[in-house]
Amino acid sequence: LQLLNGAHLALEPSDSSSEVHSLTAQAFSGDSDFVTNTDKIGTLHVGVNQVITIRQVSLYFPAHAKVYADGVLTLPSTVKWYATDNVVHGKLGGLQDLTMIKSTLDIKETGKSHTTPSHFQLSNFYLRQGSKLLMSDDVQYNLALYKLFVGASCEISAGKLSIEATEFESEEGGMINLNGN
Repeated sequence: LQLLNGAHLALEPSDSSSEVHSLTAQAFSGDSDFVTNTDKIGTLHVGVNQVITIRQVSLYFPAHAKVYADGVLTLPSTVKWYATDNVVHGKLGGLQDLTMIKSTLDIKETGKSHTTPSHFQLSNFYLRQGSKLLMSDDVQYNLALYKLFVGASCEISAGKLSIEATEFESEEGGMINLNGN
């Protein structure tokens, strides 16, 4: 699957509210120069009762991810996002190691990594170069991690948040903001 020149990919919804539509891509790529020209980053939309599975990416995941309520985006176990804006109302699965560079991940009340809304479990989560993790809905969010790294000028912002991590590292200027602002 190739997503080029800032294109958007979405599956057409079904007339039946219970029918699940799925797409599996063995590999996923985008424009080779999206790192220097971020306007070329596409957007992958995963709607209600849709399951999109990406088995493999090259160095970076080349798209913004928009996962709507009751949608499922399953990614490879290791993913790097560069200059992307990602919103998760549904399930973001498969991930064990997530690195965000100049990116935003906005997890909504119904967002999850497994079965419980507002709960995310990863092995390693790295926020680098101004990345932000936003969890601003009025619910209790939970992050269960082996390692959490918050780089300089990076931020985790939530109103109510519990973090369980075996290893935690923050560079000077890295912030965990529990004001939800």
